[in-house]
Amino acid sequence: MPNSPPPLQPTLVPCPKPITVSIVSHGQLEMIRPLLEQLDRWSHAVVAKVVLTVNIPEADALAGLDGLRFPLERLDNTRPQGFGANHNRAFARCATPWFLVLNPDIRLDADVLAPLLAQARPDSGLLTPRILEPGKSAPEQHRAIITPLEILTRRRPSYRRPSAPAWIPGLFMLFRTEAFARIHGFDERFFM
Repeated sequence: MPNSPPPLQPTLVPCPKPITVSIVSHGQLEMIRPLLEQLDRWSHAVVAKVVLTVNIPEADALAGLDGLRFPLERLDNTRPQGFGANHNRAFARCATPWFLVLNPDIRLDADVLAPLLAQARPDSGLLTPRILEPGKSAPEQHRAIITPLEILTRRRPSYRRPSAPAWIPGLFMLFRTEAFARIHGFDERFFM
């Protein structure tokens, strides 16, 4: 691309815990507390730190949350930022080989991070687990890129779901740090 910015340049340091986690609160600190507790319970062995971005002013629902086995670094925005800007800012504080973007409403009932890392191939740039929606007994099947035609076609009996995902929902994305840097992070022109 002409005049494309240089890739983001994280400074990787040797670390026995390979993942930096980024979570953004939009008035959801109460929702984030159980997620932090679950990360500590199930995945503390692989989480180097959590970068928590508070996007809008809110009461501190995390007061008294002590004893986490990873550092919690809090960033308070002076004005609301979009999805990309918030996670790119957290990425600037990543010094681990992996960078995990998590939504506040994710719930963990086991360690999914270590098994994901175990599945990573040397060329894996992005990993995500199969997501189980509340009230459902099986993960949602892969979907094609959503278009009006795809929505109509998927209702036909002859419709065949993709065998691999065409897109990854933004609620749980585990990036190899080098890959995230190479693509310059999220495109901040799209405000979500």
